[in-house]
Amino acid sequence: MPTSLPTTPGIYSITNIINQKIYIGSTDNLRTRKQQHFNGLRNGTHRNRHLQRAYYVYGENAFFYQILEIVPNIDDLLVREQHYLDILSPEYNILRIAGSNRGFKHSEKTKTRLSAAHKVNPKVLANIKRLHIARKGIPLGPCANMKIAQRKRWENNPEGRAQVSKVHKNKVISAEQRIQISKKLEGRDTLNPDARARSAKNNKGKHHISSEQRIKMQEAKNAKPLTAESRKRYGDAHRDKPKSPEQRAKMSKSAKNKVKSPEHCANISKGKKGGIPWNKGKTMSPEIIAKMSEVRLGKPAWNKGIPMSEEQKAKMRATLAAKKAARQEDAS
Repeated sequence: MPTSLPTTPGIYSITNIINQKIYIGSTDNLRTRKQQHFNGLRNGTHRNRHLQRAYYVYGENAFFYQILEIVPNIDDLLVREQHYLDILSPEYNILRIAGSNRGFKHSEKTKTRLSAAHKVNPKVLANIKRLHIARKGIPLGPCANMKIAQRKRWENNPEGRAQVSKVHKNKVISAEQRIQISKKLEGRDTLNPDARARSAKNNKGKHHISSEQRIKMQEAKNAKPLTAESRKRYGDAHRDKPKSPEQRAKMSKSAKNKVKSPEHCANISKGKKGGIPWNKGKTMSPEIIAKMSEVRLGKPAWNKGIPMSEEQKAKMRATLAAKKAARQEDAS
């Protein structure tokens, strides 16, 4: 072998003279490639982990760099490299196909480490931000739209819905995840009228949730009663919020002719027992009184024709007697 290596393209081998294991490679500059290999091995940064581990064990003097063939045409490099890979079956080569990464797999530990490193790498984050700014406002092409449509096809596909439901069923969100989600949503105007109108327009005419699913969702919601903190938060969000005539008409329509179950009535009665009526101490304006009178005019009383039980009559007599005694005490 000549002392000075040529700078021409060719096929080379790195042989471990102790165990006779070899590595096969191709390059467009045989001299520079040797320097790259041994500099990487000396610094512990070589991309081939098998060769790097052997270097740690046997040392640099155990490895011999040899030219197998000089290839004048650079386009024939991969063909000739594949020829030597097939006939010599080198032990140190991770990839068995020249010029391809096929067959190489990272371990789960490596994948986790790479993912964690990318999430905090400032260069990666800056590149993502730059791409986001560059793509902002640019409409997607037909291919991208087709891919998005294929991903969203599960919305109208019962099998896809069942698969997504199976994945998320019994999925518990930890306290840390809840805090992270809350921080991400903090400051966002979730009640933005424009966003609501846009969402309503997109979903108009789409009935994604069947009646069975609605019943299941309602049962799941009833099984998890709201905490006092959640009730206060919802109350503060909706307090003094004016409702449009369309909203009022929709609420009135849904509440009209709605039959409450006995359990529902019992819960309402239980909740109101001992409480202060919402209109106590409030005086109605003449306009409201006139409107109520106009609405009730010609309508029979809500309890007309409904017989009262003896227990209800006894309760009413006791209530009236107590009120009468209280008035007499106040008078005296």
